[in-house]
Amino acid sequence: MPAGRMGCFARYTDLEPEDATGYGYYARYLITQREYQRADLFSSLALGKDPSNPIALAVSGQILAMKGDPNRGIELLSRGCQLEPEDAESQFQLGVIYDRIKRPADAVAHFQRAVDLNPSDARASDYLALNLEPLGEIDRAGAAYKKGLEVDQRGPFYDAFLDYNYGRFLMKHGDLAASKFI
Repeated sequence: MPAGRMGCFARYTDLEPEDATGYGYYARYLITQREYQRADLFSSLALGKDPSNPIALAVSGQILAMKGDPNRGIELLSRGCQLEPEDAESQFQLGVIYDRIKRPADAVAHFQRAVDLNPSDARASDYLALNLEPLGEIDRAGAAYKKGLEVDQRGPFYDAFLDYNYGRFLMKHGDLAASKFI
């Protein structure tokens, strides 16, 4: 992990040892670094400091789902989203859980919210489109793919499968010529 980020989180938690938000954001960062055990530890610390902190709830829910307990994950993430409805990442993560358990209508609601809150999140646009397809919302799915492609660039919201998924979508809906150029 880059020492700078780790140092910033460590300094913050030293200055504000009872602030659950700092521990929650640190856990969220550790997930992006694939340091899942440490993320689990810090999410537990965050939840222990404040069981009603939206970030602590959201990151704990995300980890629970990763550990194979999607129902409890949904419960915690939903509470986090209710307390902090403007948190695009929490909305995205709740959509991911619904996607994994094959509940596209629920997933769509949260991916749409994530896109509305952060229009540069190509991941959310891709997942939104993928979950709109089985609901028969083909035009909306196509628009979501196009929006995702417009904003897809390297960084935290990059989606390496977006062009593949859009190409598959175009082929599936009879636009073979356009699918070759994606």
